[in-house]
Amino acid sequence: MPRTKTSARQALLRAATTLLADNPGASFIEVAEAAGVGRATLYRHFPTREDLLRELSLEAIRATDEAGARVMAEARSATDALRLVAEAMVPLGDRFCFLARLPELDDAEIKGHLRRQDAELSSLIQAAQQEGGLDPTLPAAWAVSVFNGLIYTAWQAVNDDGISAEVAAGLVFRTLMHGLSPSESAQ
Repeated sequence: MPRTKTSARQALLRAATTLLADNPGASFIEVAEAAGVGRATLYRHFPTREDLLRELSLEAIRATDEAGARVMAEARSATDALRLVAEAMVPLGDRFCFLARLPELDDAEIKGHLRRQDAELSSLIQAAQQEGGLDPTLPAAWAVSVFNGLIYTAWQAVNDDGISAEVAAGLVFRTLMHGLSPSESAQ
């Protein structure tokens, strides 16, 4: 059965997200090969690399926004929301990492979305600090960077080491809350 335009486009987006998260310099040919389509199909959907990167960015932003909205509807507190955000973001690690490694796209709309997402995470961290879940003396910007780094590390562990997304998300939250010091049960 021939592949529809929509499924070819989705296959391209999925393959490109995964490939470019691992190798931001991957060529258009490598993207087409990873998606199992010809170069002509890739160029038909995305005439330029910038078109592809922009669409991938918007897809990643939508996916992370949707996951964040679900989390906020379920969370009982800001600290609980951080745990749920980790659980939601680790499976989206390829999209998250793609966005984190996107220096070449100069797009005001995408940069605005990314600033908004960082501001939302900063507000959540500040709320967790106010409720006593996180150290209030740490700058929120530092905590945002640490959290983002932990999500990236978790995704790599899922990808490279074969641990489950659930275990990796638990490690993100535990490390965010307690650093690398031994847990109380180990002392």
